[in-house]
Amino acid sequence: MRILTFTLSLLGCVLFFSTTNLNNSSVIFKNTSSNQKSAALSNLANEFNNADQPEWSNWTQLDDCFQGIDFRVQKGAYNEYAKKYNWRVQFRNRYQQKVYFSYEVVPYSERNQIRQSGKTTNRTSVEANATQSGAHWGLIAESSRLYVLVNSVRFGQDGLQPYAKCDM
Repeated sequence: MRILTFTLSLLGCVLFFSTTNLNNSSVIFKNTSSNQKSAALSNLANEFNNADQPEWSNWTQLDDCFQGIDFRVQKGAYNEYAKKYNWRVQFRNRYQQKVYFSYEVVPYSERNQIRQSGKTTNRTSVEANATQSGAHWGLIAESSRLYVLVNSVRFGQDGLQPYAKCDM
């Protein structure tokens, strides 16, 4: 039996098609909810989704706080040695002032832990009404969904002044 599988990245960038030969095996969805069916097909498709993602995802607004900071991601090649994917993240500032902030990028499954801990190990800045010219990269063991935490935000200058309060 041949099956055509495909997946569309939740970040809106990649559509991957693959045909697979299923010898003496089948996928049965009898008495299965649509969410379970979708998850099973997604898992099957993700097994074959090792291609580079040459395009950036759509811009995404942070969901916790600071509505003027957006990010987008790009998935690179799978690193066989590290058993992780090369991911790049880029930030955009829609505020009228330069913004400084700390951030962490983790697999989506770890979003609750990173929210609770608030631990960030990276710091960057973005000029007012601008997109970063470069991108930050890291190796992450996730093929399709990432979570980006931003905290310790300051506007105008970075220094001894208190961090900004959430604007959402």
